[in-house]
Amino acid sequence: MAPPINPGEIPYVTPQGGCPPADPDALAASATVIAAAAGTVRDNGQDAVVAWSAITSCYKGPGDNQIYEALLPVGPQTDALANALEQVGAALSDFADEIRPITAELANLKTQAEQLAFDISNFTPYVSHDPHLWAYLAGLPIGAAEQLIGVQIETWDQDQ
Repeated sequence: MAPPINPGEIPYVTPQGGCPPADPDALAASATVIAAAAGTVRDNGQDAVVAWSAITSCYKGPGDNQIYEALLPVGPQTDALANALEQVGAALSDFADEIRPITAELANLKTQAEQLAFDISNFTPYVSHDPHLWAYLAGLPIGAAEQLIGVQIETWDQDQ
């Protein structure tokens, strides 16, 4: 007899390896936060470029060209980082959308598996008076099976 399913091993809806179950809503919220962070990075980078650009017209001193040259990559690099964050946010949002129906179905299957485990652990042998079951178990036509008195169901895996 095969062992029943372990509902605790159903992925995405059960903590696995110390990780919480997948939560599409939390993933979508995180994607929104990442997208907002991308905008903040881009805005702050541009603000820094504008602020330092104003200084270049009025500050002249030792090493001024080195300072200005060091600031040149700030705008493009913060923009590139913001673009990368937007891509991460979009990918995370897409992933949340893709797993939403999967996790819903797995949660449903987990509920069914828990019910099956409960039914198995609480199974009590009984006599079935269902002629369809008799026919199935005895390999008889339904009419012939109706003549039987009953079928003893001894174990949970005999119970349809």
